[in-house]
Order: sequence, then C-alpha cells, then structure tokens
Amino acid sequence: MDEAPIKVLELKPGKIQGFNYETKEGGIAEKPVPPKPWEGLRDGTKFGASCIQKLREFTPPTEIPSEDCLTLNIIRPKKEAPPKGFPILFWVHGGGYEVGSAPFYGYEGFADIYATHDIVVVTIQYRLGVYGSHYG
Repeated sequence: MDEAPIKVLELKPGKIQGFNYETKEGGIAEKPVPPKPWEGLRDGTKFGASCIQKLREFTPPTEIPSEDCLTLNIIRPKKEAPPKGFPILFWVHGGGYEVGSAPFYGYEGFADIYATHDIVVVTIQYRLGVYGSHYG
C-alpha cells in the first residue's frame, strides 16, 4: 500500500486521525446520487419488499421478495421531539446474512416497547446470501 496522507477530522467531542485508501480502480466509495423523483404520493405506511433469500423451513411467509429491497423504516414517538431530539435505536435483523427481514418483526413491538418511551427506531433491509455479503 502506498503511503496515504494522514487526515485529521475535528469533531465536537475531539479529533480523529485516519487516511483515505484508494484501490487500483480509485476510491472505494462513490459520491451519493439524489433519489429519482416519483409521481404522486409514495406510501410510507408499509414495509418495503423483503430481500431475496434462501428459503428455509423456518423462513416466514412474506410478500414476494425483490432485488429492490434496500429500504429503511422509521418508527417514531407520536409527540413532538424535544429540542435535542429523541434517542435512536438502529436495529438490524439477524439471520446470518442469509435469511430474515424487517417486515417479519413488524412495527407493533417496536412501537409498543420503544416509541411509547420516546425512542425512535430505525430498521433496515439489506441484501442476503449471494446477493449480499456472501457470508451466508
């Protein structure tokens, strides 16, 4: 690895030292792109599609899975946020990178347990098995 210039990032709590790594093809990440616009009202009252996964005897029946599954769900308290905001619980479903989905767990438990105690819950969908990290 070529010597990468050391970068220092100054944050409110303190400084962090690191470096940018570039592969033969250049930087690892690409700049974000804005989402494509859509017509009409987008329904945010339902979970997005589950990601394609290997079916097992314990795999819960859900809607038809899709490759277009990289979504997140936000479950928030009903009342207005305080000036510093609500604490956030970021939840990633289990399944050994092979099976699972956020819709399987629903939103009711998160709402009943966390939102009623003024905690925002964010759940995500991620690609599984051969479409994902290849760990599964």
